[in-house]
Amino acid sequence: MGYHDDMFHLLKALGIGGDAPPAHKGEIHDRIHAELPRLGEERTEYLAAFAGLLARAAFGDMEISAEEDRAMQACLRDTVGLDDSDAELVAHIARNAAEALGGVEDYLLTRAFNERAQREEKELLLDCLYRVAAADGTVSVAEDEEIKQIGAALLIPHSRVMEVRGRHRDALEILRGMPGT
Repeated sequence: MGYHDDMFHLLKALGIGGDAPPAHKGEIHDRIHAELPRLGEERTEYLAAFAGLLARAAFGDMEISAEEDRAMQACLRDTVGLDDSDAELVAHIARNAAEALGGVEDYLLTRAFNERAQREEKELLLDCLYRVAAADGTVSVAEDEEIKQIGAALLIPHSRVMEVRGRHRDALEILRGMPGT
């Protein structure tokens, strides 16, 4: 028996070892689960990741406008299938977490979404990210960069990210004032 095995057995005998605690799934997950327990664990994890990534993109410029908040709710209704009141609640939870925590949970969100979403769902989310960021009339350079980082973290090929981005080119701040825009 090695040192680690000995320590494990000693800690267990003292009542402080044993099974590892469940992995922390993040503030957004915990709040959605507390407010909407009827959704079940799998749906809660998916929604937390989806909504959290929407809020992350919207907060890329360090603020979430009222228009962006409404767009988050619309994506949660139209893409994820929540009713109006649940979409409003989930958007509110995600917005508060983004504003309070900044990027603290980014890894948890992208990991959870990668584990649960198919390629098509990831691309639908990516389109929602641009719709949310553009809701106030402009996708800022900071929001655009944040969305491209999210796309990379979701393992979406760069060419597909650029294709989705192209659908929102009229709102991209970086292209404003350039010929042909």
